[in-house]
Amino acid sequence: MTDAANVGQQMDGILEPITFRYHSREPMTGKNINHILVAKTKAMIDFGDGTKFPTTVGGQIHWSKKSGKIAWIEVPEAARHLGIGTALVNEAHRLSEEKGFVAPKHSNVRTDAGEGFVQAIDSDAKPRTIRGEV
Repeated sequence: MTDAANVGQQMDGILEPITFRYHSREPMTGKNINHILVAKTKAMIDFGDGTKFPTTVGGQIHWSKKSGKIAWIEVPEAARHLGIGTALVNEAHRLSEEKGFVAPKHSNVRTDAGEGFVQAIDSDAKPRTIRGEV
């Protein structure tokens, strides 16, 4: 497990440092296609009615072992815009460099949310060529 101690101090709403756990196989199926990095932290979440509660949140990134293409990044809607997705991408790049993995790269197939995320974190990213479905 990797602990990114400074990450939580840099983001609004994050109450604890984000911790990461790497899986080389799909935990449920055992498939060995993607690298999987899971993030977990405690954050102050607004549940839509103005009420905020501290809760454990997380997310995950899956990227191809062969091509490096990101298959998906998932962060619960209530926990978006806290920096969890960005932290996942950054940690996946760091881990890839450390372990000699093919680094993650953006796929050209992205959902609307994925397209917005990519454009927000990577100003050099090419626009998607195919609109993905959720």
